[in-house]
Amino acid sequence: MSIKTLGDLIRIKRYEKLLTRWELAQKMGIATATIRAWEGSIRWPDSQQLEVLSSVLGFGATDFETHNKNPLNCPKTHMHVVNMGCRQ
Repeated sequence: MSIKTLGDLIRIKRYEKLLTRWELAQKMGIATATIRAWEGSIRWPDSQQLEVLSSVLGFGATDFETHNKNPLNCPKTHMHVVNMGCRQ
């Protein structure tokens, strides 16, 4: 599985940890639908959620920025959180 988006990275790291979406959501105190939206690149985690993801999935927050190459333009509402490599 290739990593093309932040969602791909979250999904791959979740699989490596043998976590279901429900289990990851429980660890983070968020809804399962939120995990699904992140993995589908529909929504992005905020900076606090990125820190928790980094801790739970076992890698640095900079890995999210490094691996996310969103082929589409990101909504401007998400660009203030972290530069996700979006084209303007």
